[in-house]
Amino acid sequence: MRKDTQFCLLEVLTPIHIGSGEYYEPMDYFPKEKALHLFDHSSFQSYLKQIGKSDIFFDHCRKSRYDDLLRFIDEHAPKCEAVNAHIPLSDATQKVFGQNRPLFGKNDEILQVVKAGAYSEPIIPGSSVKGALRTLVLNSILGQNEFPGDELRFLAEKNLRDSDKQVAFDFFRDFRVSDFSPIDAQSQIDIPNRLSDKRKLDGEFEDVDWRLTTQGRLAMTEFITSGQFIGEISFGHNTLYKAPWSNFEKLWEDLLASSNAYLEAEDDRFMQAIQNHSRIRLNSSGQKPASSVPQIQQLLEHDPPAGSDELLLKIGRHTGGRTKMLDRYEDRRRENISSHFQSSIWLSSTGIPLGWVKIRLLSDDEWQDYQRQCAEMASQRQQAFLRRQKIRDEQQQQQEAAQQAAVKRQQQREAEAAAKAAEAEKLASMGEVERTLYELTQITLPDARNNKLMELWLKIDGYTTEEQQTIALACKQEFIATKKWSGKLKEKQQAKVDKVKRILGETD
Repeated sequence: MRKDTQFCLLEVLTPIHIGSGEYYEPMDYFPKEKALHLFDHSSFQSYLKQIGKSDIFFDHCRKSRYDDLLRFIDEHAPKCEAVNAHIPLSDATQKVFGQNRPLFGKNDEILQVVKAGAYSEPIIPGSSVKGALRTLVLNSILGQNEFPGDELRFLAEKNLRDSDKQVAFDFFRDFRVSDFSPIDAQSQIDIPNRLSDKRKLDGEFEDVDWRLTTQGRLAMTEFITSGQFIGEISFGHNTLYKAPWSNFEKLWEDLLASSNAYLEAEDDRFMQAIQNHSRIRLNSSGQKPASSVPQIQQLLEHDPPAGSDELLLKIGRHTGGRTKMLDRYEDRRRENISSHFQSSIWLSSTGIPLGWVKIRLLSDDEWQDYQRQCAEMASQRQQAFLRRQKIRDEQQQQQEAAQQAAVKRQQQREAEAAAKAAEAEKLASMGEVERTLYELTQITLPDARNNKLMELWLKIDGYTTEEQQTIALACKQEFIATKKWSGKLKEKQQAKVDKVKRILGETD
């Protein structure tokens, strides 16, 4: 069989969650302006060093003061340029989350969606799409009675990968689904709510909307709320079992028929459950909560026109684990039919169920156009990344320059302090005359220097002969510098000059 590859566009109709198994830890984000802000810890630590608060942060860590640590992050992380991404909070999540994160304690973790690429963008794994397609294929095959009874049971039990080649007829290996890459995807933090849960909140959450009830703690989750994704579905791979389709067009036709048949069969029961759910309880204002019935009705009545290649699927959490899409082939005597209905998960902020997506095939021209859009968006993201990187590099350079300047200033202060200490020690070891003459060398103003020198001159007769000669020499140098040594001098100045000459032995 010739391999046939078709390019597809997947559009998110209602929020979906396909978990990565990872969480946003409480220390990875801070709440602000109706969003979670994910930040870079290394940049945050650099900022704390810059403002001199690293010791406080590590003190909280050492002493395990968890609530204090989160408050410290919420206070200081918004002030540094370390934010990598922003994820909006739904209105319902904001009611519970608020600005007081320690409310939930150490279990305040947020489930992440699957992301990939250099920019950590949400993706739709091909396995999630293929899982939904497998169910449609099973319904289509079973509806056509292509297998005898024992093989029907084998299919219904989904034991399709037996190593025995005699029974290994997994035709699902005949088509493959790639991961779907985003063109424009938006995510949001919200709180899921199960349809079957009717418990009333109490205590600190008693004023929160009734739709925030869950089967466990208030588990905040990241959802892909809107967006378009592109991927590939290929058909015609080698398989041990010959698939009942001669070409991709026939496969796609059966998928569409199976999807529409299932939705038609489930419509009445599904809509009745939704209407019952909307009458569970009045809200705090005495009004019925806003019903999402019209929006969901529009989804379930999805009836593409003739020739359309739009396929409606449910993927991700929690869209099939409790759904008996093969229930007409089960023994209904064992269970009541009502137990076959799925226990859907809803978004608390909007009251709509999760996981509805629409897939349609793309023409070659459309595929090229979407590839161009993806290339343009990749270029824009790269440029934005480079701009952010440039800002961070400049900030890092400024920080390093500031640190170097601070080190240089500290070294200068230490050198000045050492020089002053050495000078003080030197002065302490000097006699009065030597110390005074040394201090004269530090005086730049002539009048001040002369006044200081005259203090010694007035006491010159009380010093030793050697000290008198030292003082006299200093006076001679000062008089020469100030032109008071020779020529026509005042009587008092002439007397000083004559005395200096006598002490120095320079008399004629």
